[in-house]
Amino acid sequence: MLATVANAAAMQMNRPAQQKSHREQQDVGAITSKVIAAAQRGDHEEALKLALKAREISDIGLTNYNVACMYSLCGKKDQAFDALHRAIELGMSQDIEQLMRTDSDLDNIRDDARFKRALAAASAAKEKNARQKSL
Repeated sequence: MLATVANAAAMQMNRPAQQKSHREQQDVGAITSKVIAAAQRGDHEEALKLALKAREISDIGLTNYNVACMYSLCGKKDQAFDALHRAIELGMSQDIEQLMRTDSDLDNIRDDARFKRALAAASAAKEKNARQKSL
């Protein structure tokens, strides 16, 4: 699922409130490609290190979502939920609620009661954004 999320990186990075330099966008994009490659080959610890590096460069919803996915794959539930809540708080260009429902990277945390609360928070954030856009 990271590949789909990574495609939204350019849009997310271009958000006016995020004023990221072209170089930072390139760095995060390159690192995200490495995260995807590491995750696909099953090297989740390496993917996590890379995802954390991308988040250090750009603390946006997308990088936090990727960190949450990698923490989940590494079995680090508490950290996964922290990063997931940060992603919800910051927002993403993609529908984070829908991603959370279908992303197999989050399977390790899906049965935790906190996941249901995170989905509710994502839904509330989506509704709030929709109301603001309609004004």
